[in-house]
Amino acid sequence: MFAVIDVETCGNMQQPEKITEIAICVFDGFEVVETFHTLVNPRRSIDPYVSRMTGITERMLVGKPIFEDLHEQILKITEGCIFTAHNASFDYPIIRKEFNYIGIDYNRPRLCTVQAARKVLPGFDKYGLENLCKKLQITNTAPHRALGDAMATVEVLKIILQNDYTNQVKKLVKKV
Repeated sequence: MFAVIDVETCGNMQQPEKITEIAICVFDGFEVVETFHTLVNPRRSIDPYVSRMTGITERMLVGKPIFEDLHEQILKITEGCIFTAHNASFDYPIIRKEFNYIGIDYNRPRLCTVQAARKVLPGFDKYGLENLCKKLQITNTAPHRALGDAMATVEVLKIILQNDYTNQVKKLVKKV
């Protein structure tokens, strides 16, 4: 099972990154069997550039749960799954830091679909999510939003798995 995850963050480099939105799509290799999605109140300001890019405003986050209120759901939904993200070197550390802030050492095996696409689908000039979606004819209904990007990543992962004739994906999973 893959927990395909995308987060949006505050983007203010003056302070540690904080999550403003998270989406998790549990994917069994064939279909999404569970979805979790919510805005998250980071209890700090959002960089104006990031707000323009994502459409997430500080006003939208008023009254939304803080990460600490969501952590048990996130632990449960990702348990026994491979943490999968397009550019996992961004999303995984962000989530680990959020857990560390509340005293939990969060560890999951992980897979980066950028690295997997490079191995299994060679020949593209760029492997960003937007470019892969365009080249693979995947529609991202909400780019730069957690659920849209997570669902698009699921579709990229499907294509990767369908074309993984030499079991590259298994070799790319980083163990805990």
